Amino acid sequence: MSLLPAFKCFKRNGMDLTVTFYSANQLPKEDLEWSLELLKSNMEALYVTAGWGWNDKKKRQQLVHESSLFLIARDALKPVGYINFRFELEADIEVVYCYEIQLESSMRRKGLGKFLLQILELIGHKTGMRKVMATVFKENTTSLDFFRTKMGYMEDPSSPNVCDPDNADTCTYVILSKLLVKPQGQQQSSNATTPSEPDNKLIPPHAPSHTST
Repeated sequence: MSLLPAFKCFKRNGMDLTVTFYSANQLPKEDLEWSLELLKSNMEALYVTAGWGWNDKKKRQQLVHESSLFLIARDALKPVGYINFRFELEADIEVVYCYEIQLESSMRRKGLGKFLLQILELIGHKTGMRKVMATVFKENTTSLDFFRTKMGYMEDPSSPNVCDPDNADTCTYVILSKLLVKPQGQQQSSNATTPSEPDNKLIPPHAPSHTST
């Protein structure tokens, strides 16, 4: 992907990682199996707690969907974290939807999740998407804090808490978003951004599924 090369290295907190872009049909089989195992390890308990249950087959179908895209971070040849995303239309608005941010436990709280999401925001901005969206379980307080406090995401108008407040207490998830461009004829929203380079030392040129970052 032409948007990625300037941001493909992450050097921070003792890590020296590279980030690679894949479409679903390009993803090596071993990376697919690793991503599924990591996703299950990180998220299965949250799915069960929320009453959704866990289904290996459905999660595999999500990852191998023809529109599925990946950013995979590697330590040497070993994958250590990834974002799974798609370009979609939500209420006739072009968005980049973050389906997963999954990190190995040893990679958390070191800035890697922020770095990957900043790359995704940059990709969304440069491809003309209006916003980035993500669905997060209410029980996943670490992920909610990451998106809201660290990354500036707000509850989307499509989130049950907003569009159906009378039944919000029965819903186990929220939908978050960040505007990348302001709507025509409106002032720029408080959570609208033009993504900049991730704040790391760089080498220059719809199911809730987010884990600790």
